[in-house]
Amino acid sequence: MNHSYGSWKTIVPSTPESEGLQQRQCTGCDHTQTRVIPKLTRSLKKPNLSVKTDDASGKPVLSWGSVKGATAYQVYTLENGQRTFLEEVGTRSYTHREAVTGNPYTYQVIAVSTTKCSDYSEPKSILCVCGIPQLKLVRDSVSGKPIATWEPVEGAVSYELYRSANNRSYERIATVEGNSYLVEDAVVGKTHYYKVKAIGSSAELDSAQSGAVSHTCDCARPVAVAE
Repeated sequence: MNHSYGSWKTIVPSTPESEGLQQRQCTGCDHTQTRVIPKLTRSLKKPNLSVKTDDASGKPVLSWGSVKGATAYQVYTLENGQRTFLEEVGTRSYTHREAVTGNPYTYQVIAVSTTKCSDYSEPKSILCVCGIPQLKLVRDSVSGKPIATWEPVEGAVSYELYRSANNRSYERIATVEGNSYLVEDAVVGKTHYYKVKAIGSSAELDSAQSGAVSHTCDCARPVAVAE
């Protein structure tokens, strides 16, 4: 039977230490072919790796400068001297979206081309923390008081709600385990600004405060009295 194959796809990328594997599949059936990719030769410049936390998600964000001759970059985690391949990207940044809140991570990156690579970058470490909750304020249909709501944040054990009359000086008004809070002491006709932050299992995992959201407290809904 004659097969017509699609393009080769990298299943296991080659590295300076080991050969890789590529695979292609017949367009008319499930038959596949596999071939070995030679080890990479170290001759490219080593990337200069930086890591930071994405404020919105709390996930680690890696970035590095362009390396002449590189067509892609391989991202690894490093733990107890062992590297684990995460992904090969064509850009100069990578967000580790599978990182788990509360876990520390150490990363390295190498620049690669078809046959060449760089040395591994210097290892950089960071802690995956809670992301910033997205705060919304709605009017309680009965009391007219503001209800603060937000979506659950991975790794959060509670949330702190803050309030300000001038959007400068904030005070904490509540710590809650759920995802909403009725501000019962809000004054009718007065505008306040609110922020929320996620609290982790330790202080170093806490998120930054959310952006400020303003809300003016309305009057309660009138209640009809039967004559």
